[in-house]
Amino acid sequence: MANIIVGTAGHIDHGKTTLIGALTGIETDKTQEEKIRGMSINLGFAYFDLPSGKRMGIVDVPGHEKFIKNMLAGVQGINMIMLVVDANEGIMPQTVEHASILNLLGINNYIIVITKCDTVDDEMIELVEEDIKDHFVGTPIEGAPVVKVDSVSRRGFDELIKILDEKASEIEKVKEGDIPRVNIDRVFSVKGFGTVVTGTLQDGVIKLNDELELYTSEIPVRVRNIQVHEQNVDKAYPGQRVAINLIGAKHTDISRGDVLTKKGVFDKSYMVDAKIKVLEEYDRAIELWTRVRAYIGTREVMARVVPVGCEFIAPGEEGFVQLRFEEEIVSKPNDKIILRNYSPMVTIGGGSILEPNAKKHRRFDDKVIKELTVREKNDIGEVILSVLENKADILMSIRKLTDESGFEQQEVENKLKELTDENKVICIAGNYASEVRLQDIKDEFIRIIKNYHQENPTKRGISREELKSRMRFTLQGKAYENIFEKFAGDECFVIDNSVVRLKDFEISYTAEQKEHIENAKDAFYLDGFSPRSISDISKDKDVQDLILSLVGSELVVVNQDIIMHREFYKRSYEILCEIVERNGQVTVVEFRDTLNTTRKYTLALLEHFDKLGITKRIEDYRVLTGKILKIK
Repeated sequence: MANIIVGTAGHIDHGKTTLIGALTGIETDKTQEEKIRGMSINLGFAYFDLPSGKRMGIVDVPGHEKFIKNMLAGVQGINMIMLVVDANEGIMPQTVEHASILNLLGINNYIIVITKCDTVDDEMIELVEEDIKDHFVGTPIEGAPVVKVDSVSRRGFDELIKILDEKASEIEKVKEGDIPRVNIDRVFSVKGFGTVVTGTLQDGVIKLNDELELYTSEIPVRVRNIQVHEQNVDKAYPGQRVAINLIGAKHTDISRGDVLTKKGVFDKSYMVDAKIKVLEEYDRAIELWTRVRAYIGTREVMARVVPVGCEFIAPGEEGFVQLRFEEEIVSKPNDKIILRNYSPMVTIGGGSILEPNAKKHRRFDDKVIKELTVREKNDIGEVILSVLENKADILMSIRKLTDESGFEQQEVENKLKELTDENKVICIAGNYASEVRLQDIKDEFIRIIKNYHQENPTKRGISREELKSRMRFTLQGKAYENIFEKFAGDECFVIDNSVVRLKDFEISYTAEQKEHIENAKDAFYLDGFSPRSISDISKDKDVQDLILSLVGSELVVVNQDIIMHREFYKRSYEILCEIVERNGQVTVVEFRDTLNTTRKYTLALLEHFDKLGITKRIEDYRVLTGKILKIK
């Protein structure tokens, strides 16, 4: 069953609180000040059971323009709105502003309730009804059912309840996402229990003893108790109004606007990219550095507006903007945002967040505008590809893609399978990358290696570390190694120990260089198991470089001081295997005597084989591990 939350909206003193009291029997004005002044200041909450058995929660939001901030906190997570209009006064300024805000928040389900109908004649009621219909032509409110009621006599209440029940059955159940989120609208302390927060649960499920975190303070908390409609429950579902008793934070540590969610799922940010619409009734354009009050979830924060792709956004027009906040916020793609003027406090417009962790960028950058356009269309495939092609992380996990795209994890998994089958996305070691971006990286790998060959024609290739340092792409740690190994597996290049070369590369020598090469090969061959150092063979730096070019083909590096001819290196491995096969083990002395060399070279070879995992040292002898040494 869908969890149904209905909100009231309308001008001050149009009877919203009285209407809710008559529907539910619950008084939503709790404070003495509210009762004395006869108007709602804070949010009020009530509930009642419909004839069908569904339980409907009601949020009573204040109507006075001074309390619009509280009204905005209350409408988060609402499925349906009762737009309340007094039969004596008709449409008033806050009626219009509330309706504009609700439309900007994407609420499309309305019932128009004309109150105090026993205080006027039928002709007046008809005039008010016509005025309402004319005023909201072309908006989501157009065509909404109109119910005429009086909260004292209960006139029209049967019809209102019937319509509420019918519309409730049309509300789709909120999907159970992976990450629960509560935008906190109230916080208080209860004697004997401690800190309690309230709000509408979005996206996921919260259970008793869940370990959660408060943002933006990053205070870890644990769920001690959960109430839904004043009833204790073990689990709360998306769309429900919840009161949550928390352990780990004082009520003074928490404020309206904080977000309760799982640890580590949000990145705090001072900037977001968004698409907004400026209301037609606003009297000026939004220009560069306009200071505004931004409302996200249940939070109010000051911000500066930076139009993107345009100089300004005129009344009635839409456009991309970057909002630069004066405090850090947390949000997700597609979260709604309302903008109000800094002073006087009137609603400017609003829209949706496209990039919740934006970076500073140029205002007229075609690439940025293209990315925001993709985000606005909200096609899951295009959004995933845009994230993979433009974010700093080239390889992303499904969890990271889910967070960055704003879609549910199952949706992301299904779409990734399609994109992988179409070769638009490549899976590497359980993470995902854009095929387009991987091709760019592959091209750069090859370009760097090719340039190195041209600059160093007598060297076998570039070291893996130098290759990594020359990359313009930000590739670190495991991500670099995974991509590197994939390209090597695809035979884009060849790895010889720690040196990388193109598949078809061959060292070319001059006649003089060839002579030096042959002399060096002969010297190392004659030295056998006791080779000289390169500096002993030649003091000439160029000749030493030529000798090093033989590493990987004719010569093998045993350690940083010892290089051995490949034939003798191969023979040393064979002798090692023969001794162990005969004796079950090998000691330094046995190996030294068999090779007829010194302890220096014997230890170097054994430690080299230990490092390769060919042998394992046990006390003063070694055994074979079973790993085979492959010598080309």
